[in-house]
Amino acid sequence: MVFRLNGFHMVLHLRDKAEYRKLQLFLDVLAIDDVVMEQVVEDQNAAGRHNAAESSDQDVLLRLREDWVARDLHVAHDLAGAGLHLVHDDIGGSLGDGLHDLSGQGGVLVGDRDGHDLGRAHAVHRDAGQQLTVGHIQTQLLDDVVQDDVALDSNYFIGDDCFIQNVNVMYVEGRSSFGNNVEVSVLNETGGREVPIYNGLSASLAYLIALYRHRPALILRLQAMIADFAERQTGNYGFIGNHVKIINTGTVRNTVIADYATVENCTRLDNGTVNSNVNAPVYIGDSVIAEDFIISSGAVVADAAKIIRCFIGQACHVTHNFSAHDSLLFSNCAFENGEACAIFAGPFTVSMHKSSLLIAGMYSFLNAGSGSNQSNHMYKLGPIHQGIVERGSKTTSDSYILWPARVGAFSLVMGRHHHHSDTSDMPFSYLIEKDDETYLVPGVNLRSVGTIRDAQKWPKRDKRTDQQRLDMINYNLLSPYTIYKMMKAVGILKNLQELVGETSEVYYYQNTRIKGSSLRTALDLYGMAINKFLGNSLIKRLEGTDFCSMEEVWSQLKPTSSAGRGPAIFISKAFAK
Repeated sequence: MVFRLNGFHMVLHLRDKAEYRKLQLFLDVLAIDDVVMEQVVEDQNAAGRHNAAESSDQDVLLRLREDWVARDLHVAHDLAGAGLHLVHDDIGGSLGDGLHDLSGQGGVLVGDRDGHDLGRAHAVHRDAGQQLTVGHIQTQLLDDVVQDDVALDSNYFIGDDCFIQNVNVMYVEGRSSFGNNVEVSVLNETGGREVPIYNGLSASLAYLIALYRHRPALILRLQAMIADFAERQTGNYGFIGNHVKIINTGTVRNTVIADYATVENCTRLDNGTVNSNVNAPVYIGDSVIAEDFIISSGAVVADAAKIIRCFIGQACHVTHNFSAHDSLLFSNCAFENGEACAIFAGPFTVSMHKSSLLIAGMYSFLNAGSGSNQSNHMYKLGPIHQGIVERGSKTTSDSYILWPARVGAFSLVMGRHHHHSDTSDMPFSYLIEKDDETYLVPGVNLRSVGTIRDAQKWPKRDKRTDQQRLDMINYNLLSPYTIYKMMKAVGILKNLQELVGETSEVYYYQNTRIKGSSLRTALDLYGMAINKFLGNSLIKRLEGTDFCSMEEVWSQLKPTSSAGRGPAIFISKAFAK
């Protein structure tokens, strides 16, 4: 709470939060009935005490007339043990021994920067955050550090050029790691895949922690490293960085707000870190509620969004009443209106519509249509199920998937699907509901202009401006991962033809149905895509080399390193082999 007054600088030391109310009472004393200072001016003029050289320490003190405060002497009595002191900037030290004798003297003691009484002052009144006519009032606890005329009520270090106004309460309670090492029950609501969030969390690291539970030594080591980082962030003091603006905000508790962040009209920030910086400032807007959170650089959280136990990645936008809990939202995600529960949202996951629910799923480069829903609960053993919709997929309006299920990369989901299908080895496909059955059309999305458009738009929509990018993003449509999947798909489809016969009208695969015509078309489309990728790779490998015979060509194509051998692995938007 900041009061700016031209004449003096007064520090009111509050020993604990319970005495905050006493401060309010004290300010009420200062503001009684718009106290007019004309009489004070006359008294000072009559006494001729405008010469600083003739003033003693007591001359620095100006007393308001006793009758102005006599009716509020009970306030002075309450303040006697509050540890209130008046400090003059130029003289330094405490002017008197607090307000213990206020009831006897009947006055509020003030002085001005020039070392003489405030004879020129003409009025005193209270108006938080406004430019007033006398002095500067600043509040702090005894164990606070306050810099550059920025005031606050409890354990916070404040940076340069901050503007803090009309904040209900801002304090650190006990020791806090400010959102670091909070465990998020991602994918499985009942636990078992918890990811501890911290300031530097990336999608790839979170993927390992969530899905590599069959490597317990790895998981324990990663968890220990994050816990060690969190311990280094833990303390009894919070930090507000440089050039931070916090206005019209409710509660700020156990929260670190870094440089150049803006928090305005926010309802509550509780136990978190806002990792803003000059290159990628963070904006937190109207009616936002955030608890147990990390917000990364360049993010926007506004318009009554609610995030509970969430990691918000770089350049994410979470707005328009969107609510999320126990979720990881990584770079460039955009969420509005709907709801997310226990999701792993890799880069460029987008859900903009009302009545859309993303729950217990892993997504990336997803475009969720209006009314898209999933279920992780079959009303038997609780919400224990989960699913994966691989990169680049889309769900149409009113689509539905009953987990557990898995959808291959760059697929389109239409209708309602209850049969727990797994099409992860059939990328670029359509899943269509017909007569309550799931029909799979493999590879058909390869010839869609929308797929090509998506591959071109994502790099242009990368809004990250931070020089340190947390997520490694591969934008390629055809990559070792998708080509490996298509090669598997060709083998699976050919095997179905051999087992059932090439003339069959319908083939059954992983709780889906594939029409015979769709299977034959898929073999052609997958073949073309594989040949294109391998051809481009061959040209790239031979580019800039000299060769005159096939033997020299083969020599140029030999591996020069053992790295990259084996199947491709999908590590949440980054690729490895």
